[in-house]
Parts: sequence; C-alpha cells; structure tokens
Amino acid sequence: RLQPASIDEIVRRVVEQFAPTFERLGVRMELELAAESRVLVDDDAVEQILVNLVSNVEKYAATGGVLRIATSVGGSRTKISVSDAGPGIPSTMRDAVFEPFVRVSSRLEDAAGTGIGLSIARDLARVHGGDLSLLESTIGASFCVDLSTPEVGNAT
Repeated sequence: RLQPASIDEIVRRVVEQFAPTFERLGVRMELELAAESRVLVDDDAVEQILVNLVSNVEKYAATGGVLRIATSVGGSRTKISVSDAGPGIPSTMRDAVFEPFVRVSSRLEDAAGTGIGLSIARDLARVHGGDLSLLESTIGASFCVDLSTPEVGNAT
C-alpha cells in the first residue's frame, strides 16, 4: 500500500521504539538521515524491515555499543543502511542468513528467534521494488535496504 511518507520519519519512529532498551544496554545510536522528503512508500513494510534489522542489533550486537542508520535518496530510489559494531556474520553464513529458519548461532544461550526475520525483511524489500543485502564489513554487520520510492506526484 503505497502512500506519501518520509523514510526519515519511519526511521525515527522505529528508533524511538528501541531507545529505552538501547539506553539500558549502553548502545549509542548514530543517525545520518537524508531522506526527509515525502515519497510513495509502504510505511508498514518499511517499518517491519527496520524493526527486524534493529531488533537483530538488540539481540546479537548490543555488545558492540553502536547502531548506525543512514538514509539517502537518489532519483526514485531510497537506501537505508543499518550497521553495528557487534560480532558480525561469518563469511560462511553471508548468503544463508536470508534463508528461512537459518540462524547464525544455534547455541541455547543465544537470543531466541526462529530465523525468519531477515527472510521476511528481504521479501518485503523485493516486493517494494528493491532488495535487502548484507554488505562486506570488517566490523560488525552492515545491511543495505534499497527501495523504489517514487516522489509524490511522480508515480508511474
């Protein structure tokens, strides 16, 4: 359901949800937001993608102490990067993390979850004319959400 919205407003709303937990865990949030203009976007889908990525930082990478989210717009595309300084994702798991029911760690003491979040997030990004990818990173994990986001009034 495409409707006029600001990607930056969606990011702020998601970050607000996690702020108390990140404050308690000592995770610093760094935002570099440059997608304030209103575009046609499925607000709920983008929020669900971001909630999954930020929730994964809470579950797996809070020890890294930082969450970075940056947005940018180019033409009718919007990119959102979500990065952390946690333990990262082993290179052997780079492709598998997007498969349903795959988790990087199967240790019982690790965070609970079914391993479908990234699969759903990628599917939502693809339905939105884009993709979700895991970027090369020497520290932590870094994801890029690329979405088709026509300007309001320029939808085709």
